Amino acid sequence: MDIYALDPGPEESALVVYRPTDRLVEHAMILPNVEMLDRLKSDAENYTGDVLVIEQVISYGMAVGKETLETVFWSGRFYQVWEQEGERVARIDRKAIKLQICNDARARDSNIRTEILDRFGGKLRAIGKKSAPGPLFGVTSHKMAALAVAIAWWEINGKAERA
Repeated sequence: MDIYALDPGPEESALVVYRPTDRLVEHAMILPNVEMLDRLKSDAENYTGDVLVIEQVISYGMAVGKETLETVFWSGRFYQVWEQEGERVARIDRKAIKLQICNDARARDSNIRTEILDRFGGKLRAIGKKSAPGPLFGVTSHKMAALAVAIAWWEINGKAERA
């Protein structure tokens, strides 16, 4: 089973395809949302048994702006296109990701990144160099957030499904 993990944004979104058995990232990309929608539709039509996990936008009681609402809109479209193809869709919020990966709801992106790099053998082994890239070479920013979505979801849900 592959986990398609999505870090949605108001204009573009990041996607990684994570295969827990290999612990490797197959793809890491950031695409405009219209292109991401097409990509997900195509993949949902061609692959079975995979799951799409979307980082869920949640409210902490504060007012939200146009960008947040646009992100919610696109998250729903991504969810719908995958679900219509009969595939599984899941959502996971940022707090659950922080708790699963760092055991602390106060963790920041840098803490999550450090923990993920450690899980892939440390910074040098995980990222590598241009001449000898590691499995996470080029996985930065939103792509790293999408990878965190995949890892957290797998650790919370996927392992239990295999038992």
